[in-house]
Amino acid sequence: MLQKNDIIELDITDIGSEGEGIGHFDGMAFFVFGAIPGDRVKAGVMKLKKTYGYARLIGIITPSPDRTEPRCKVAALCGGCQLQHVSYEAQLRFKTDKVLNCLTRIGGLQADSDPVKEDLTGKEGSTPKGVEEQSQGETRGFTLRDPVTGETARMDFAVGAAETFGYRNKSQYPVGRDKSGKTVAGFYRNHSHDIIPCTECALSHPVAGSIMDAVLEYMDRAGVPPYEESVVAEGTPKTTGKGGRGKKRGSESVTVSGSDRMVINQSGIVRHVLIRTGHVTKQVMVCLVVCAEDVPGKELLVKLLSEACDKHDMKLESVSLCVNREITNVIMTDRIRHIWGSDHIVDRIGQISYRISPLSFFQVNPLQTRVLYSKVEELVRDSISVSAVHAENSNDSETEKRNGPGISDRDNKPVIWDMYCGTGSISLALCSVAKKVYGVEIIEAAVRDARQNARENGITNAEFFCGPAEEVVPEMYAKDPSYGADIVVVDPPRKGCDPKLLDCLVRMSPRSIIYVSCDPATLARDIKILRKGGYTLRRVMPVDMFPQTVHVETVVSLSQQKTGRSH
Repeated sequence: MLQKNDIIELDITDIGSEGEGIGHFDGMAFFVFGAIPGDRVKAGVMKLKKTYGYARLIGIITPSPDRTEPRCKVAALCGGCQLQHVSYEAQLRFKTDKVLNCLTRIGGLQADSDPVKEDLTGKEGSTPKGVEEQSQGETRGFTLRDPVTGETARMDFAVGAAETFGYRNKSQYPVGRDKSGKTVAGFYRNHSHDIIPCTECALSHPVAGSIMDAVLEYMDRAGVPPYEESVVAEGTPKTTGKGGRGKKRGSESVTVSGSDRMVINQSGIVRHVLIRTGHVTKQVMVCLVVCAEDVPGKELLVKLLSEACDKHDMKLESVSLCVNREITNVIMTDRIRHIWGSDHIVDRIGQISYRISPLSFFQVNPLQTRVLYSKVEELVRDSISVSAVHAENSNDSETEKRNGPGISDRDNKPVIWDMYCGTGSISLALCSVAKKVYGVEIIEAAVRDARQNARENGITNAEFFCGPAEEVVPEMYAKDPSYGADIVVVDPPRKGCDPKLLDCLVRMSPRSIIYVSCDPATLARDIKILRKGGYTLRRVMPVDMFPQTVHVETVVSLSQQKTGRSH
């Protein structure tokens, strides 16, 4: 009988959602991180369940034709790049398959053909959709079918990125000490809080590494210690009601309630460093996340950061502190103190400039963001064209009476709602094709940036609201149905849309819903809900915003099955 620590050989035939290779032994599936389809590997059994298990990669007996040498020396240790050892063509196949699996397994759709699975095994004769094919204008895909209604949707293969390294405009480095007590910065080991010392990330702009070296030099010269937590005693829980944590600010100790019954001591200052860069403007923002109200030696810090930016022909524009004195895994708080320069940086996507603050959501891959937004605009234009045809075939007065002012107007421009709008990047990109765009965002600083972005770009047909989309939109629509939408764009966080928002969307009954997702699983779940609410899936477009990782962005369009909008 197979036991823990046994050594087995596996032929890896598939890949899991987190990039782990999957092979079978004695009828059991084994997940092996670092293995990829096409590999034959030697693995050590780590954990056994009834029908599956986990094993660690010991050695590669026969490498897959899709295996490649990682560019980063700590890629196997760091939890940031799960696919650096996989060729980019195979990464795109994996991401297409990931979206497809979620839409079929969770969303209840059927694929008329499954060309991705054939490619994943590395068989000869399969041609992955790489950047070269895309540049020639070819778009490969296949058909998804609703087994109940018979309605079909087209799904494209994942759109690859032109730049697969050095593309990130945002980096977050944890800071701590190694076993010898030396201050280090880098990235967390996979599934742990152990810091892998590494200031040069292959995915980030090269200036990020130089900035982190400058921060470490500043901390050493100014005597600024890294933040540390330690359990100093067990004690009686002390609760404050809301979070179950009571603080003794003077002694910098925190009593954590619950089963742990621990007293945790906080010491040191610097917890994380946030770096944001402007791809077009070359501006740089640095924000130190600190367990203190201030830091010493600010002049030295700014001097070293400016010199680091100069090495890469970049300009230091903003330096700030984010005060975080909580016992938490959450990196940022809303307590931002600007200590030098501007309170934001600016970057451009296409013809539109955007203000970016420390707390603003902004896509991390600026080059591929242009591709993503072009897909959103393509689907919006498709919706306008379909609706225009519908309007021409309908009685104009009756259509306007039924639908209200909007897409049926003679100017043929829709009213668009952009949920989870961040700094308004999608909202403002769509203003040229819309009569009015309304954006909703929960982060107040991002809403301020969105409004300022509209003013600075001379855009007058955008309006932004602050609050949870699942609360703001239903409340406004209940008060005034004129806030109804012809087209709704949703770009939610990884957890997907709040059920209350989905219910409101169905009641608002826009002609089209464009869903931009960073998690295929929650996307599939929400699409299933919207299909039950009277919408038909029309198009699925995976876009690789995050090369070398398992993550994928997906843009989908859904259209209303019934005609007209109900107010």
